[in-house]
Amino acid sequence: MNSLRNRWLVIAFVGSMALQSLAIYVPFLQRVFNTVALGALDWFAVILASLIPTVIIDIAKVYGARRQANARS
Repeated sequence: MNSLRNRWLVIAFVGSMALQSLAIYVPFLQRVFNTVALGALDWFAVILASLIPTVIIDIAKVYGARRQANARS
């Protein structure tokens, strides 16, 4: 039950990061979206915030699968 095995989840994550990077670092898009470039600490916070729900869901899946397996035996 690894989220990295979900190809569409990985594609969506990478795609959203790429589009977000364009909006943040391309000067024309910075003016359109009124954004500024992010520093390394800011990117760390973004990545951490995006991974937390994925980790929580994976833990819930593992817990649910174990409960279901115990109920069958």
